[in-house]
Amino acid sequence: MQENNELLTYSPEEIEQLIAITEELQTENEQMREQLHSSQLEIQKHSSNEQKLSEQVRKQMLQIQQQAEQIEKLSKSDLQLKKAEEMTKQSLQRDKDVSKREKEIEMQGKRQQEQINAGWKNLKIREREVEDCERQAKKEMQQINIIATKKAKKISEKFMDKWKSIIYILFGYSFIVTIFTAITSKRCLNDISNTGHSILYAYISIVNALERSAQGVASLSNGITQPTVQSITSTILFVVAWLILFAIVVIMLIFGGYLFIKTYHAHYWDEMSVIVTLASLAVIVFFADYIPVNIIISMILIHLIYMVVRRMLVKKFAR
Repeated sequence: MQENNELLTYSPEEIEQLIAITEELQTENEQMREQLHSSQLEIQKHSSNEQKLSEQVRKQMLQIQQQAEQIEKLSKSDLQLKKAEEMTKQSLQRDKDVSKREKEIEMQGKRQQEQINAGWKNLKIREREVEDCERQAKKEMQQINIIATKKAKKISEKFMDKWKSIIYILFGYSFIVTIFTAITSKRCLNDISNTGHSILYAYISIVNALERSAQGVASLSNGITQPTVQSITSTILFVVAWLILFAIVVIMLIFGGYLFIKTYHAHYWDEMSVIVTLASLAVIVFFADYIPVNIIISMILIHLIYMVVRRMLVKKFAR
């Protein structure tokens, strides 16, 4: 209330002065504000300009660095170019050296090939000479063999002419004595008889087997209903089958015997086989009582062993 009273005590002039002063203060404040605002704007402009300048400086620094790097690269590229030039020079020199070495190797290869060809020619000439020598040696050996065989035949003929009659007498005497001993020996007679019985039994067995086989073939006619036709057909089949089987057996025996005789005549038909046969016969007959095996079988086995051993020796010496 006191304050209100004090305000009421101001005069109108004073109030007007106060209002003018406030207005002046307001205008000054506004001016100050405008100045502040303008100064802020200027400060912002300066800061933006500073930023732009710093950005430009940074860009220029980057350009300077890039230029420095390019300069360094160019310097390095210059060094690389120099090195490349040196390397090309070295490679060219190496190519020259390699081509030179290749030419030298080619020349050496040609020389070696010529030497090899010459060696092959000499080798072929030597091989021909060796072949000629071998042929000549074979001819000489053949001539020597022919001469030796002729001389051996002459010596044997002379020996046979001298001792032929005595040898025949000895062989005849030994054969007669052997036969006489075999006839008087019970063991020999028993073995000969047993062998004959075995051969006869084998023959009968073969005939019985042929007969059974023929009967089996003849039994094919059992399906015929008419007795007469069945009997005739059975008889015909039996006879035909028996004859065919008998012919097969006979042909096999004849063919086997022919091959054996042919082989024996080609390789074993000589004085040696006669001597071995007579010697083995004499030994078997005189020692028949001590031999546990049949003497005929023993005789056959001894001769077969002789044939095998003789064939092996002939092949060995023929090589």
